[in-house]
Amino acid sequence: MSRIRLAHAAAGLALVSQALAGCFSGGQSGGNSEFAKGKIEDICNRKLLGDYMPEQRRPACLTEKDFSWHFEIKLLSDDDRKLPLEECISGLTKEITGCEFGGSTAYDNWEYT
Repeated sequence: MSRIRLAHAAAGLALVSQALAGCFSGGQSGGNSEFAKGKIEDICNRKLLGDYMPEQRRPACLTEKDFSWHFEIKLLSDDDRKLPLEECISGLTKEITGCEFGGSTAYDNWEYT
């Protein structure tokens, strides 16, 4: 299966207050974003929520037919933190709709890829 990382970026590369976003320049494109958005809460609950240590990463994968969505969340803070459901859903939803080939977005405490 091809790997794809999905990320948020408004009109190409963007600097949004307190956020850095960048789209990847190539990779697998396509996928049903409505399907993926409908699965985000489940992915967050099963794979991504909970306590994180500094720099800790957690991956999750979603497959639909011949297409795979690969997500990763990383804690950027120097302190342990708990990822809340609302934050997980919000960050990954932006990733699903942001870039054709995926990318990565870093906020104050979390990086979504």
